[in-house]
Amino acid sequence: MELEIALVISQILAFLVLLWIMKKFAWKPFQKTLENRRQTIEDAFKSIEQQKLEMEELKKSLATQLDAIDATAKKKIEEAIQKGDQLAQHIQSEAQNQARTILEKTKHEISLELARVQEDLKKQVVNLVIETTGKLLGEKVEAAQDQNRVAQFLKEVKLK
Repeated sequence: MELEIALVISQILAFLVLLWIMKKFAWKPFQKTLENRRQTIEDAFKSIEQQKLEMEELKKSLATQLDAIDATAKKKIEEAIQKGDQLAQHIQSEAQNQARTILEKTKHEISLELARVQEDLKKQVVNLVIETTGKLLGEKVEAAQDQNRVAQFLKEVKLK
C-alpha cells in the first residue's frame, strides 16, 4: 500500500478549498442565523422578565385597590348599620309617643265615660229615691223639686 502523495495532496487541497467555500458562503450565514436566533431568544427572555415585573406591579396595584374597596365597603356597611340603628330608635320612640298619646286619650275617654256613667247612676238613684218616697208616702211627688233636693242630699253625703 503505497500512499500516493498526489492523491493525498489533492484531497487535502480539495478539503481546504471546501473549507474555504464553506467559510465564505455557509459559515457566515449560519453564524448570522445562530446570532439572530440567540438575539431573538434573549429579547424574548428580556420581554418575559419585563412582563413579570409589570405583572407584579399590576398585582400590587390591584391588591391596593382591593384593600381600598374593602375598606370603603366596610365603612359603608358600618354607616348603614348606624343609620339602621338610628332609624330603629326613631321608630321605637315614635311608637312610644303614639302609645302614650293613645293611652292618654283612652284615659281621658274612660274618665269622661265614668263621669257620664256616674251622672246616669246619680239620676237613676234620684229617680229611684223619688219613686220609693212617693210609694212610702202614698202620694205623687213633684219630680223637679224633689230631684233637686235628692241631688243636694247626695252631694252632702258624698262630702262626708
